[in-house]
Amino acid sequence: MMASLPSYEEAVSGGHWLDLAAPYMSIRCYSKLCRVSRRFHSQFSPRLWNDPLQVARHLGLHPNDDLRWLAYFITRHAKTVRRSTRKLVTSLDFRAFAVDTPVLVAGASGQSFTELLQQVGVLFPAARCILIGGKTSYDPVDLGRLLKPDAYPEDGSVPMPLLLDVSHCGLPLPNNFFHLSYWRQLVFLDMSHLPGSLKGIIKSGTFSRGALPNLRILKLRGRGLTEESFAPIAEFSKSRVWSLNLCQNKLTDASAHTLLPQCFGADDLTVDYGRSEVEGKLLNLKHNSGSELPPVWRGWLSYIQETPSSGAFSHPDRYLADAPVYDYEIGRQSRLAGHERLQSDSTEDIKIALAGGLGCPIPNWHDARDTDICKLPSSLTHLHLSGNPSFTAEGVETVFRRSRGHIRHFDCASPAIPTYHAQPRNSKPSLKVKQLKLAGILGRSHVFRPVFASNLQSLRIHHSLVTHIPTLLDADPARSPLTALQYAETVLRERAELAYPLNFVPDLNPRLQSLTLTRLPRVSSGPLIGSLIQLFISASDQETAIRHTAASLSRRSPTMLRGLRHIRLEFDPWPRRSDDHDAASALDSLDAGALLDSGADDFSFFKNPVASSSSSASTSTAVSAFAYSTPKQPAPRRDPAESSPAVTGQSNSSADATSQPARAQSGKQSVRLSHYPLPGAISADSEYVCEIVSLDDDGKRYSQTHSRAVDAYMANLAEPSLRTNIRPATPDQVKAGVPMGVCVYNLAWDAIVWLESGLTAFATTDNNNNNAKMKNVVDAIRQFRAKTKAEYTASVEVSRLLSQHGDNRRTSAPTHRHWMGKLELMF
Repeated sequence: MMASLPSYEEAVSGGHWLDLAAPYMSIRCYSKLCRVSRRFHSQFSPRLWNDPLQVARHLGLHPNDDLRWLAYFITRHAKTVRRSTRKLVTSLDFRAFAVDTPVLVAGASGQSFTELLQQVGVLFPAARCILIGGKTSYDPVDLGRLLKPDAYPEDGSVPMPLLLDVSHCGLPLPNNFFHLSYWRQLVFLDMSHLPGSLKGIIKSGTFSRGALPNLRILKLRGRGLTEESFAPIAEFSKSRVWSLNLCQNKLTDASAHTLLPQCFGADDLTVDYGRSEVEGKLLNLKHNSGSELPPVWRGWLSYIQETPSSGAFSHPDRYLADAPVYDYEIGRQSRLAGHERLQSDSTEDIKIALAGGLGCPIPNWHDARDTDICKLPSSLTHLHLSGNPSFTAEGVETVFRRSRGHIRHFDCASPAIPTYHAQPRNSKPSLKVKQLKLAGILGRSHVFRPVFASNLQSLRIHHSLVTHIPTLLDADPARSPLTALQYAETVLRERAELAYPLNFVPDLNPRLQSLTLTRLPRVSSGPLIGSLIQLFISASDQETAIRHTAASLSRRSPTMLRGLRHIRLEFDPWPRRSDDHDAASALDSLDAGALLDSGADDFSFFKNPVASSSSSASTSTAVSAFAYSTPKQPAPRRDPAESSPAVTGQSNSSADATSQPARAQSGKQSVRLSHYPLPGAISADSEYVCEIVSLDDDGKRYSQTHSRAVDAYMANLAEPSLRTNIRPATPDQVKAGVPMGVCVYNLAWDAIVWLESGLTAFATTDNNNNNAKMKNVVDAIRQFRAKTKAEYTASVEVSRLLSQHGDNRRTSAPTHRHWMGKLELMF
């Protein structure tokens, strides 16, 4: 974007031919080209001096000579050139420079790396990007030792640093480090993994007294942030920072409830834009008196009202971008059209945008400060939360429900699944068993739909979003990792599919352009591979549908959405070797069914329970090893309404009927409780939510369903501690049998996956296969991609031959399901 309009002569005259040829010239020729003429010098001199350290590396500088070259460059060469030439240096990137050289070791000039960097601000007054991340023994305070605090105006009229990366440095920053006017124009700041706490910097007023008024991207990975220390940063980020990286800290779900919402814009982008037929519509639960809920509960107590086409993601207009809004309120923000490219917040991309890359021209100072990167944002749009052990899937849902649709990129690689510390039912009180620790994002796919995530373009999340397979975080060294993988892929997966039957497909949100799945295991017995292959097939179907829709529209039709164009799969390390067998023998010998055989006769809510008294002792031991610890006495079964602060809106007869136990059927006590999921009317006074038990229309008998998931949920409600996290039924829960619009105790529903109920009796005919073998996931993906690529090549060749003979019928060519987007495999 230009800071000012061009002159008439500049607008009508064509560019010089050298402007077109310069990007294709070799960097090795820049020094010679600078001597040709003044025109050549003005073209190639900025490209040569823009990023001198990276240019020197590109020209063949050996890493062993880094310190000697740097000493010569700073102490001799740079001091002999004109100031106008030194002002061409806009980037000083030391990240891959002198990596193995201690910063206190002196070079040929007798000066150490630390002493050399002290002169950076004086020698290169126009430096915009300073990157010293990774210098573990370097003191960042050296950057400001020779600076004159009063030499830099606060209005940004002269070039000053816009990007600073001091991550992984060995010494902490002084509390008043950023109070120098030299840092006042900073747009990008990365001070991740620095020793010490942020409390001193926070108390010094760095985030409250305007020390960094232009900061837009803040990275604070690995700083031990808690809710208390994050509070002033959240207040500082409000309507100022558009990218916030909080990975590897100590944040919990409480931050999603109280702190993060204030970072998002006040305008609600989830309001109806006339797309309810395509995307569904958000409805808020009503107060039990019929009035609207207080604003604090909106979004949190919202549910999706589906249309026949929105629930099936089949509306013909689902791939059309939003038309411009002409009658919207002045000053009120609307959601993105949907076809825009994602603004990157990576260090490298920001560096290129602000100062130009290797061999690139230098952007004008005022033009660089006028880009979207530097402009004052209306909301936080990029949020990174990976590596916070106590941040759960519940917190992820809270973020999206409270974000008002502003998030464009979200990163939470391994959210925890809260598990309940309870005594397993049907077990002896003296039993000592261990607790499951799970990670995943089960049953939350609806929050990534446009009705909640109106602007979402990029998502980095746990693979269970697609596979329904959580990660079992098993720290027991005596247990084989392959056994844990097998258990998660069989038992936990089938439970997850029972509780959350909907599959993720790209058409769930056609605005999503990039999807990264994390924590993928390297081996699978089949279900995980099948889920990933189905994802590629769905992406191919979406790609084909977008292409056919675009071909059927006229040139005056709305712009088409891009669809899912990038998939990245991040794999965990290969499972460690067993003590008795190496990895190869373990893969060959491990079967998918041995773990599941059991001889217990306990009740199971899952299909085809297997009760066999001839199960081996080893199998029983393996299954029971995944049970729970922290035993407690089983609580008596009672109505969940009794655990609420109050029950309102009921007659005495209804309340009495609610407390009645379920009648015995066929001479056997029913395992169902005498209540049903909550209705869509609640009492929300101040901070209290009081639930009302739902009866049938005649008010005399209880609602009954034949859903196995609801049966398991009702039995879980026998444990009072599971009666929490009240929320309207999600699309997954509606598909599983819960009526739309009623409230559900989410923790009790989530417990269907991990609660011990029916654990020892859980098995199915599909999983009871002693011959199932573990397969290499990467090999399976590559084989599938090679097969679909061959089908695509054959289809293109047949189409070409048919067109030569004048046959342009679409059905004449063989079909293929090869996805043409970008696929990355990360190890």
